[in-house]
Amino acid sequence: MTIDVLSHKNTPLHIRTLTSDDAEQVLALESQAHSHPWNAARVDTAIEKYRSYAVLNDDGLVGFAFILSVAGEAELLDFVVDPKQQGQGIGAVFLDWLIHHLSISHERFFLEVRESNAPAIAVYENAGFCEVGVRPDYYPSKKGREDALIMAMEL
Repeated sequence: MTIDVLSHKNTPLHIRTLTSDDAEQVLALESQAHSHPWNAARVDTAIEKYRSYAVLNDDGLVGFAFILSVAGEAELLDFVVDPKQQGQGIGAVFLDWLIHHLSISHERFFLEVRESNAPAIAVYENAGFCEVGVRPDYYPSKKGREDALIMAMEL
């Protein structure tokens, strides 16, 4: 079910809820985008239990987001844009849509991001997120563990 259509560089982006039929494509993007991707069971659980959205263009599924929603606060659990299509503004448009959509029923929006992920941090800062803390050794990395920056915005 398509829930919104946005224009991006004169190309439509379709945003809809994820379904279990999307799990295989989500896993493929997840494994391309992350050094330590979620496994199939975690993706299946996320599609079932969290707010989950797909962003599609003429190429098909090019991104997704999983959001935990509790007591007026939203947490971005996973946010992926196909690595082959990063840097084209799709993530910024998708994130802006998420912020607008969540602002209807939420007061705050949180996320964690690897401290080494400068491109993602820039997208989040440009959208209005601010760093509010650090989770030491939060993410696994090739050399052990890596800190996560905690970012938040008031909606």
